[in-house]
Amino acid sequence: MNKQMRTSPFSVRPYQLLCIVCSLGEEPPGPTNKALNKILQTVRAHPDIPMSLRCNAGDVYACHDAGVSERSPRWRVSAR
Repeated sequence: MNKQMRTSPFSVRPYQLLCIVCSLGEEPPGPTNKALNKILQTVRAHPDIPMSLRCNAGDVYACHDAGVSERSPRWRVSAR
C-alpha cells in the first residue's frame, strides 16, 4: 500500500457499508452498483486502510437527506 493510502482515510457513507454486507448474502454475491463494488474491492485489496464514515448530520443532530444522486439504485427501489 502506498503512503497516500495510509495517511488519508477512505471516506464512505454508513449505508454503503450496510449495502455491501447485505449484498454478500445474495446470489451472485457482491454489489451490482459500481460505486459499492469499488469500495468492496478497495477494502479487500487493503484491509487495513483507515476509513472515515461520512454522513449528513446537522449540528442539532438531525438527519439530513443527501438526495438521490448519492444513493444506489437498490436503495431507491427498497425505500418505496
